[in-house]
Amino acid sequence: MNSKQLKAEAKFANSQQTVSVCASCPWLKQNHGQPHPAGWYKLSNLKRLWNGLRTGKAPGMVCHSTDPESADYGSTKKVPETVKPRECAGAIILCIRQCNEAGKDIAAYKQRHQYPMNKAGFATWVGRSFDFFNPLPKVAENEDVQLPWDIK
Repeated sequence: MNSKQLKAEAKFANSQQTVSVCASCPWLKQNHGQPHPAGWYKLSNLKRLWNGLRTGKAPGMVCHSTDPESADYGSTKKVPETVKPRECAGAIILCIRQCNEAGKDIAAYKQRHQYPMNKAGFATWVGRSFDFFNPLPKVAENEDVQLPWDIK
């Protein structure tokens, strides 16, 4: 893991509390394609975000509802100073699901997904699942968390 990835991971104060997907999560299927002043839910933005996650170039994604810098990239709500940034539960759910599915049958996984994780993405997310210094937070499963191009 390079220093850039370590800095990105250190940004989050992950705890062992179970976190849930927020109502404005871009990975919730009911938000896909919905209007947003900064285009958060556009397919092109979701592809951009997923590309970072699936390739390991973005080893984590901040939950914009907890990010004090979210106004810089289009948030319409100010995040209270008392809120600690946390990782996007939706992104974690997607990445864990992808790793688990690929572990069962990699050929079927690659055939099923239009934009599958690559080796670096798998290495990042599997490695993070065993990281004792900055463990992935526990997330509550949510069936409505989906990649828009994988919904059948």
